[in-house]
Amino acid sequence: MTVWDYSWRLGLPTTMHFHSRDVVVVYLENGVLRSHTPDGEIVDNDYSTGTIRFNPRSRVHYEQLMSGAQRAIITELK
Repeated sequence: MTVWDYSWRLGLPTTMHFHSRDVVVVYLENGVLRSHTPDGEIVDNDYSTGTIRFNPRSRVHYEQLMSGAQRAIITELK
């Protein structure tokens, strides 16, 4: 597995990226992340400290912190 400690910066989008593996994310702050897909879908996700999410592989998107602060421990499963 691969583990990342990632912090989003307000108003600064990530690059478009592809998740080739399943991912478990533990959010450590309170903030809204906006997710954009290549087909134009936009979803706002309001995560609070301690929220845990499973995201299945084969996902393409980029994210942008819209409000608050956000940091997460991201575990990519093999």
